[in-house]
Amino acid sequence: MKKVIKTLLTILLVLFLGFVTIVGYFFYQMTGPQYFQKNNFNTAEWKQNLEKFNDIKLFMVDDLLKNHQLIGKTRDEVKSILGVPPPTDYFQDYDYVYRLGREGGLGVDSKWLGLKFENDLVISADILRD
Repeated sequence: MKKVIKTLLTILLVLFLGFVTIVGYFFYQMTGPQYFQKNNFNTAEWKQNLEKFNDIKLFMVDDLLKNHQLIGKTRDEVKSILGVPPPTDYFQDYDYVYRLGREGGLGVDSKWLGLKFENDLVISADILRD
């Protein structure tokens, strides 16, 4: 009887550890280092990935906002730096909306960069979530 109980406990322990390992692996894949990656802003790389569904722009946006002041730039300057974003129905209050990439976690939602213009000058540059 003790041998049966010991065997069942061993099986339960192995199953539990396997479950924890699998859950941990998937959690790491969803929130791992790629979501903390930061790249220096690069105009050519940004524009090359303007319409692509990837996270390259997400990795560059912090540097863009920190080191490349967008507020006060003209529409033509923004076009030169970032390109013209593809049309979207998201965030109608913004004049330009750039999809940055998947938000951390399950990657269901996205992050966006929204720019508002007034008199052809950027008055707002906001990170948005859908």
